[in-house]
Amino acid sequence: MTNTNKTSKTKAVLLACGIALAGILLHRLGGFLIRKLPIETYWYQRLLIQTVSALLSVGWLFLFRKQFVLREKGKPFRSYWIPVLCVLLYCTVVTLRQFFSQKGVLRPVPEIIAYCLTILLVGVSEELLHRGVILNILTAAFGTKTFSGAVISCFICGTLFGLIHFFNVFSGIALSAVTVQVIGATGAGWLLSAVYLRSRNIWLMILLHAFVDFGSMCAQGFFAGDGTVESAIGSNASPEITGIVLIFSAIVQLTFFGGISLLLLRKSAMGYPEEPAAQ
Repeated sequence: MTNTNKTSKTKAVLLACGIALAGILLHRLGGFLIRKLPIETYWYQRLLIQTVSALLSVGWLFLFRKQFVLREKGKPFRSYWIPVLCVLLYCTVVTLRQFFSQKGVLRPVPEIIAYCLTILLVGVSEELLHRGVILNILTAAFGTKTFSGAVISCFICGTLFGLIHFFNVFSGIALSAVTVQVIGATGAGWLLSAVYLRSRNIWLMILLHAFVDFGSMCAQGFFAGDGTVESAIGSNASPEITGIVLIFSAIVQLTFFGGISLLLLRKSAMGYPEEPAAQ
C-alpha cells in the first residue's frame, strides 16, 4: 500500500466518523428544538423530527455529491432475494408477536398513520446518510472491486451506525438498555451495508430499514399508553443484564450478523474481477 492510498483511506474513515457524529448531533438538536413547540401528541412530534432529519439527510447526499444513489437501478433481485426474504419474514414474526401480545386500546387512526410515516422517514434519513453517503465515501477509498475493500467498508459503516445509538443515554435511558441497542444496531448496520453493496438499491434499503423498525416498535405505535421510542429502547433494561450477559450477547449477535454479511459479500456472489497476478 502506498502512502497516498493509506492517507486517502485514513481521510475517508475520519470523514465518515465526522459525518456520522454531525448527523446524530443535528438530529438531536432538531429534536430538542421541535420539542419546544406546542405539539402534545407524541407521534406527531416524532413525525416532525423525522421529517427534518430526512431533509437533512437529503442535504448530506447532495453536499457530498452522492445523489446518484437515488437513480441506481441496482442488481437483479434474483441475486439477493434470499437475505431480503429472511429479513422480511423475521420482521413479520416480530410484528405479529408484538401486535397480538398487546391488550391495550388502539391509538386514534391519525396517530397510527403518523407512527407509520415516522418509521418510514427513519428509514429514509438513516439509510440516505449511512448507506447513501458514508458507505459510498468508504467504498470510494477502499474499493468494491475486492472482497477486502467491500468488507472493510461494510464493517466500518455498520459499526459507526451502531455506535451513534449511544447518544440515546442523553434521553434518560439506562446505559445497559442502550448498550443492548448498540450491539443490535451494529450487527444490523453490517447486514444492511452488505445488502446494499449486494443490491445497490437504496430504495430497497429504506423499506427494509423501515420494516425492521416497524416491527420493533409496533406496540408503541399502535397502542395507547407509554408508547414512545424511549420506552421501546428502555424495555431492554433488566436486572439480569450484567456485564457477562452483554459480552456473551455481543459475541453471539455480532458473530451471527458478521457471518451473514461476509456470506453476502463473498466472491462467488459479488463477482469481483480477477486481481492481476503478482509480478
